[in-house]
Amino acid sequence: MQFKIYDVLASLIPGLIVVSVAIPFYVFMTNNVELFEQKLGVYKDISGIITSVFLVGSYLVGYIIHAMGSWSEPILWFTWGGKPSENLFKNKSKRLQLVEVDTIFNFLKSKSSNEPLKDKTKEDFTKGDLRELFQLAKNIANQKSRDGIKERIAEFNNSYIFSRNVLISYLTSSILIAILVFQNIVHIWALIILIVFFLVLWYRCRDRAFYYSREILAGAYYSSLD
Repeated sequence: MQFKIYDVLASLIPGLIVVSVAIPFYVFMTNNVELFEQKLGVYKDISGIITSVFLVGSYLVGYIIHAMGSWSEPILWFTWGGKPSENLFKNKSKRLQLVEVDTIFNFLKSKSSNEPLKDKTKEDFTKGDLRELFQLAKNIANQKSRDGIKERIAEFNNSYIFSRNVLISYLTSSILIAILVFQNIVHIWALIILIVFFLVLWYRCRDRAFYYSREILAGAYYSSLD
């Protein structure tokens, strides 16, 4: 197994976000602020060990966040108005469009082994049909693309997964902070700031998902031109 820095950061950073909020959340909810401050002073001499445990714990939490991010994708797609690949085929987004969409669509349809699919017009394609075409595009891109295109696809995929994990970890942390707001422990303005940042992260994650899907479709098509 080959570990890359992304494999660590994709779990560690989201985990750090959640743990950094969860610890103060527990302290404030249990009214143990003074006890927590005392414990910090006692454990100062073994701060290196505590830091190591903190990082390992954060990585494990981030690993769970990674799984939650994968499970939550259908919900994200719903908030985005559909799967990014399906939206690209239909060019629903005015800003995030697929260049030569009809050419790429017809190319993938011609490469499909599903004969009934070849006889359908674009308007007759169901969501399942579009998913089948996108899966075909992934197979072509991963098997026939040049190494440079494969690296770009991998980078876009990693970027999307990282953005998704950060979004889920931020949402989890925001729920904890919202509880503190309703308990009058944290000011209401904190909740407003959280909502604004959440919308930014949601929008960013959406863009990354579209970029990844677009790279897959374009990579599959242009690899056939080599």
